[in-house]
This record gives sequence, structure tokens and C-alpha cells, in this order.
Amino acid sequence: MSLQIPLALLNARMSLKSFERWSAAPMQPLVAAMLSQFSLIAPLSTKEAIRYQILGAAPSIIHFAGNLKYACAVADAQKESSSGLADIEAALKDRKVWLAASTHAEEEDAIIRIHKELKNWVPRLLTIVAPRQPSRGHAIMTRFRQQGFGVAVRSEGHQISSNIDVYMVDTLGELNHFYAMVPIAFVGGSLVQGLAGHNLAEAAAAGCIVLTGYHIGHFQEMVEEMQKMSPLSVQQVDEEGLVDNLRKFLTAEDSYLDERRAAADGALRAAASGVSTRVWELLESCILKKVLI
Repeated sequence: MSLQIPLALLNARMSLKSFERWSAAPMQPLVAAMLSQFSLIAPLSTKEAIRYQILGAAPSIIHFAGNLKYACAVADAQKESSSGLADIEAALKDRKVWLAASTHAEEEDAIIRIHKELKNWVPRLLTIVAPRQPSRGHAIMTRFRQQGFGVAVRSEGHQISSNIDVYMVDTLGELNHFYAMVPIAFVGGSLVQGLAGHNLAEAAAAGCIVLTGYHIGHFQEMVEEMQKMSPLSVQQVDEEGLVDNLRKFLTAEDSYLDERRAAADGALRAAASGVSTRVWELLESCILKKVLI
């Protein structure tokens, strides 16, 4: 006996790679049968909507609501700080600091070069590195130490003393808290061709100046949407541009930094406005009413 449970696919992505694989002859009929079971598909863009329709989704079930990542980032930014971070925040107050977040192995040699270059301009610089895979923290720490830098490691409870150059955040679930403590964040997975970027909204919601590379896959749509809200909200850079921008921001007056941080936060909140409400309205009209009938 079929339970006839209505299905919804929210924040629906469909990369070109997935579309090509799913539209191949052996898969397409199965995918079409699967998509026919949905009562609602809320894609991220017109491009995704077209791909879902080609694969067999009925146009009548496809509705746009906006990107839920914006709304989730705003909600996450309002959470309380986790324990054990007050001492870290206090240690950052007298330091020039930036965060390299969600970095990949292919990028970390560049992060080392960037830190070394910036030290020429910012003697008391602290670079925080939060690798995408925390298990690689020890290997990254070793590479920095081989360059003569002092490294403190979050998982080992190290303190950020005056002789520490790099703080390694090799823990899970704390990235948003570190976004909230720093003025500038580079979102990794984006400097090297073949990578596909990571969510920029979390850094913007925390009030960071947001930098990222050019190799960001579908997150390019997020960059373009936020830049429409404010051209200063997100900046894409290569390695040389990352050095130049970090040097500019790390030596700038607080008022200049505040302007850039406000631009990122404002663009993110504008993009998030109404998304949760629209999603709920779609769920109510396409799902809940069917259940209650």
C-alpha cells in the first residue's frame, strides 16, 4: 500500500556534471520516474530549473524561493559562542588578524607564501587557518613550522602567545565562531583550478570582509547576487590579488574596514530577506494542503 507522502526538494542544485550523468540513456528514465514523485522543487536558479525539466520534472511543481543558505547563515550568526573561545578572542584584540577558511591542500602552499609576504608589512600578523578537512591540521602545522613560524593548534589547547604567527583551527563546528572574531576572511576551495568554492554567506553574516578566488563553481551565482546588492560585499582574487587586498585591509583605518564589513553584512541580509517566508509559503501550498485534504 502506497503512503502517498508528498515530497519537496528545497534549495535544489543541479550541476552540469550531474545533469550530463543523469540525462544519459541508462539513467534518464529512472531519474524522470523519481522526479515525478515530487510535489515541489525549489531550484536555486533558472539554469537549474531548466535542467530539472529536461530530466522529467513537471514545470508546474517548479517554484523559486531564493537561496536558503542566506537565511541559514543569518540564523547561525546569531548563535551563542561556544565555550573556550573567550581567551582566544581576548588574544586577538591586540593583533592584526585574518582567517583562511575551508582551505584545501592545493591552496596551503599559497597561504604560507601569503603569510610570509604579509609579515613584511604587518610584523605582528596572526593568520588563522581552518582547513576544510581538520584531519590535515597537523600536516599544515608542520609545513608552517618548517618555514620558521610559531604555530598554535586549537585541538591541542595551545594559547595564542606573542610569538605565535599561525593559529590552526583543526576542530569541527567552530568556523562560524571564528568568522565572528576576525575582520577579514578568505573563503578557500577557490584559488586553484579544479576546486569548486565554499559557502560565502557564513563569513558575510558574521560581519567579515569577504574574499574568495575565481574557482568557485555554482557559488559564482552567490557572488554575483551579493555584488548586485553591494559591489563591496565580496571580492574575487587570485593569489597576487589576495596578498594586495590583505595588505590593504590589514593596514587600513578601522572606519574603512567597517565600511567593507557593513557592505558584506548588508548584502547578505538583503539576499536573505523573505527567503524563509517564501519557502514556508511554498511548502504550505504545495505540500501541507495536500496532506490536509
